[in-house]
Parts: sequence; structure tokens; C-alpha cells
Amino acid sequence: MKKLKSLSVLLAAILLLIGCEKEKPPLDEEYFSVNHWPVVKTEAASQLSGSTAHLNGNVNAYGLSTTVTFEYGTTTSYGSSVTAIQNPVTGNGITGVSADISGLFQDTTYHFRVKAENSLWKNFYGRDMEFTTPSPKVETLEATNITVTTATLNGTVCTYGVSTPINFEYGTTTSYGSMVPAYQSPVTGNGITYVSAEISGLTPCTIYHFRIKAENSLGKNIYGNDVVFPIHSPEVGTLEVTNITEYAVTLNGTVTGFYATVTIEYGTTTSYGSTVTPDQSRVTGNSITNLSAVISGLTPCTTYHFRVKAENSCGIGYGSDKTFICADPIWTTYTTTDGLVSNEVSAIAIDALGNKWFGTSESVSKFDGTTWTNYTPPDLIIPRYVSSIAIDKDGNIWSAWFVGDWGGAAPRGAGVKKFDGTTWTTYRGGYGLVSDYVYAIAIDAQGNKWFGAEGGVSKFDGTNWTTYTTADGLVDNYVWAIAIDAQGNKWFGTGSGVSKFDGTAWTTYNTSNSGLVSNWVNAIAIDAEGNKWFGTYGGVSKFDGTAWTNNTPTPGRGRDSFYVYAIAIDGSNNIWISGSYIQADAGRKDDEYHDWHGVSKFDGTTWTTYTTADGLASTHVEAIAIDAQGNKWFGTDKGISKLSDVCK
Repeated sequence: MKKLKSLSVLLAAILLLIGCEKEKPPLDEEYFSVNHWPVVKTEAASQLSGSTAHLNGNVNAYGLSTTVTFEYGTTTSYGSSVTAIQNPVTGNGITGVSADISGLFQDTTYHFRVKAENSLWKNFYGRDMEFTTPSPKVETLEATNITVTTATLNGTVCTYGVSTPINFEYGTTTSYGSMVPAYQSPVTGNGITYVSAEISGLTPCTIYHFRIKAENSLGKNIYGNDVVFPIHSPEVGTLEVTNITEYAVTLNGTVTGFYATVTIEYGTTTSYGSTVTPDQSRVTGNSITNLSAVISGLTPCTTYHFRVKAENSCGIGYGSDKTFICADPIWTTYTTTDGLVSNEVSAIAIDALGNKWFGTSESVSKFDGTTWTNYTPPDLIIPRYVSSIAIDKDGNIWSAWFVGDWGGAAPRGAGVKKFDGTTWTTYRGGYGLVSDYVYAIAIDAQGNKWFGAEGGVSKFDGTNWTTYTTADGLVDNYVWAIAIDAQGNKWFGTGSGVSKFDGTAWTTYNTSNSGLVSNWVNAIAIDAEGNKWFGTYGGVSKFDGTAWTNNTPTPGRGRDSFYVYAIAIDGSNNIWISGSYIQADAGRKDDEYHDWHGVSKFDGTTWTTYTTADGLASTHVEAIAIDAQGNKWFGTDKGISKLSDVCK
């Protein structure tokens, strides 16, 4: 009986062992058991696309061959399973397991878990985890290639590997109303894809809305942002001028055109009055087009206005008004290297053909703009220099000469010479001319030559000589400058003031009876309004026939005097002078006591001074002339400087 009982216990134990298969062990707890059931853990899903996913987990099989699967579905009831790639799992360590699933829907949440079982243990599960498949991502971009009736719609799409239809909705409101498929539809792949579509039949001068649209695998529509594009009048910009040259300039601007015709308006006021067609006269796209046009024949020292104009069927667009001035200087220097006979230039005259004649410390140089030609009288010794030069209506060159230098005794006067292009004719003091020491020459409308000299004034009508001195009414017999006004009056600058001669009577102006700043008058010029400008040993005096006004280009320097050497007036009535400061106690007028000033321009209000820092060859300037083009020519002790006006 005892034996039977033991057998029954043994049988019961065997049956118990066979029937002890666990259904639901604790989740995600890693512990050791002599029964070696598998330990499992669910890890996050990876490599998600719109229709696929990579499921992950860990399993420790504790030495028993273990079957591993993943359960998944849209609820915690799952409903689908897939075998792990690493199935079956053996060994005593943790093994990473995974499986790829496909056929998923976009924008959907899925549940999944790891499941493991071996020969002893059934249905061991990891915890439930979730992932959501991505939906298409879309973005609407700006329209391009816009014309009056057509446009290209643009956008980007990422479909996360699911073939997705792509369309553009468009219309005149955010209700759209029209739709066109993208050229690239349907779109697949996991990266960003650029898509576009052409639309036509648009209404000119109208604002349109559009957006990109994608349909996911559940039939849900995904929309991009709303973007507006106009079909309207051109967008226009005016830019600064470039490529500035003498009397010419390049006008610049931009147009976003929509089939626009482009011109540039310009003129001396904001009414413009002139137009030029740029090289890019027809603009068709909606991107910015740069345009330019060259204009020439401009007037120096004049303010010009300009703007860009573009026109299409929707209207006219204008750029902003901009200005430029043909006034900035270009400096050119000519020396003996170029062909000038000497760099010490003391007199300048310009003939009817525009040739420039320069009196120098050697002889006379002529410059026609290209070629230099030098002329020397055959009868004068070296050293010699020209103190004054003038040209009559027949083209004869009249020049006053000195021989010798300032190194020892003062240079000796050598009279006046006439050069007809071939022959030199000499006129000397004592033979009609009042003196050999001639400092100024002027020629009146009747062709009479007037010579200012030590001893008075001589007039030569081509046959007869007439001399005027203090005995006749001249204020001083030392005459340094001559000018002739529009009425034929002669104005003489002397060492004791100014004398005016109307052909009969003499009138004297000096510091005692007028506003003349100094009695030493070295230069005279007359402007377009008839004002007389006197360069003196104390600055500049202006006489309008009634009142006197005095000016100096720089502030006073104690007892020093500003000595004006030359004066000229340009076509805009600017006054140009040269000169130097001379020490008040020096008593001499040579370089030892001079502080040469350069040249200064006076516009009626402001003085502007130019020196070697600006481009002038030297601040020692003894002669100024202005040609028909407005170029200023300065005779210095280091050559000739030309100042040209250019467009800015």
C-alpha cells in the first residue's frame, strides 16, 4: 500500500511538470529562473516611412532555442504578426531582434510588441509600444515665369516613400476653384521633391492665389500654404549712374517686367523731356532685369534728372528720380615729356580753331589737342620768356618778350613780336611802342592791339601807334593788365589803381575813391553780366558799375597780402584765380617770399581751392585760360594742367 502511494505521488509530479506552461509572466522584468523562461523587451520602432516600419526589441533565450515574432496592428488587439529577422534566438545573452513591416497607411498610429516562446514556455510578451506613420509634407513656393496670362506654380513635397498624387489649386480667391496636376505627379521617394505646373488663360492685371495639394494613402488631403502672385504693371527701380566720361554717362535701372517696354527719361528738370531706349528694351520675365543706356552730348556743370519707365498692358511703372552733375574734375598734366618746350608757363591764349598757345620761359608752344609744335623767334638770346600772349582775328600770334633771368639783374624787355605762322615781326620801344617792357596785350573788336607796359599804354591799329600816359589821364604808367568790355571800354590795371578809357575820357578807381581792395592791380576779367573782376595785391575786387565787393579765397594771414596773378571766368560765371601770399615786410615779389596758393574757384558764394593734392601740377600758377568746351588750362612752373568737367 505504501509502495502504491509513492508511485501515485511520482506520477502526479510528472503530470504537474508537463502541465506547468506559463501564459502571462511579468512584463519587461529581467530575472533569473532555473526554469529558463525567455526574457523579452519591446524597443522603439525606426526607419518609418509612409507605408513601412522597422520594429525592434531584445530577447534573452537563456540557452533554449526561442521563436520570436512581433505582433502589430492599429489597436492593442494587434491582429497581424511578423517573424523576427533573427528568429530563432539562442544563447544566454541579450539579442537584439527586429522585423520589417509594410503595407501600412500614412498618418496612422500603430501598436506593436515582441512575443517569444520555447519548448518549455509559451507566449512571453514585451510591453506595448506605438509609432505613427508620417503624412506627406508639402510647401508652396513662389510662382515664376509670370507673364500677362501665364505662370508656373511651384512647390516641394516629401511623400515618405508612398506614391502620392500632387496637384495645385489656384484661383482669384482662397476658395481657388481650379486645379492642375504637377508635372512630377505622382511623387514617390523619401526626400524632398520639387514640383511645378504651368497654368495659362489667366486674366491680366489680376491677383491670383494658389497652393499645393497632396492626397495621402487614407484619402486625406494635405495642403501647402497659400501664395499670391500678381499680374500687374511693371516693378521699376532707378540706379546710380556709372561709366562716367567727359560729357557722357551710363544710366542704370532694374525692371520686373511682365512683357514690359522700357525707356529711360532724362533732362534738366523733373519734367525730363528726353528719352533713351536701353539695350534691354523688352523685359518679359518676373525676375529682376538690369538695364542700362548711354547718353552723351551733356552740358558740363548742369544738374540732370533721370528715371526708368516701363509699360505693359496693366499700366506704367516709374523708378525713383535720381540726379547727376557734369562737374567733377579730371586733371591732365602736360610737360616737356609730352612736347611742351618748357615747363615754366607764364601766358596762355586760345585761337579760333581751339589751338592752345603757351608762352613759356623758352619760347612759344602750340597744342592742337594731339600734336605739339614749338616756335622760337630767331633773334632772341637765351634765357628768354613770354610775359603775355594774344591772338587777333586773322590768327596772328602777338607776344611780349623778356630776355635774361631773375638770378642777377632784372630781365630786359624785348618788345612785342607778331607771328603769322611763318614770319616773326618785332616791335620795339622807341619805334611806336611806348617801352620794351610789355606785360599785357589785348585786342579790341576793331582789331586794335593794346599793350600795357612800363611807361604807359600803346595802341596799334596796324599802321599807326598811339601812346597814353598819366599825362592823358592814365592813373599810373606801370600797366600790368588790360581788359575790354562789351561796350568797348578799356580797363587798365596799374600800380596805383584802375583806369577806364571809353575812347575819349579817363576814369580812375583806387582805394581812395572806390571800394577797390588794393591799388596794385595785376589781373582783370569781365563776366557775362558785365561785372569787372580785379585781381590785386590784396585779394579780388568785383565792380558791378555801382557797388564794390571784395573777396579772398582763404582767411587772412595777419599782415600777409594775397597777391592775385591771373583771373578768368568760365561759362557758368565761376571766377577762377591764381595767386600767392606774400610776406608784408618782404618788399619783393619772387619765390623767396611767396606761399603759392594754387587755383581757386568762386561760384558767387563759396571758394573751392585746388592744389597738387587734387591734381594740379604745381601751386605756382601764373596763367589761366578757359576753352570753348569749358576746360580750364593752368600755366605753372612745372608744366600745364588741364581741368576737365565730367559727369557724376
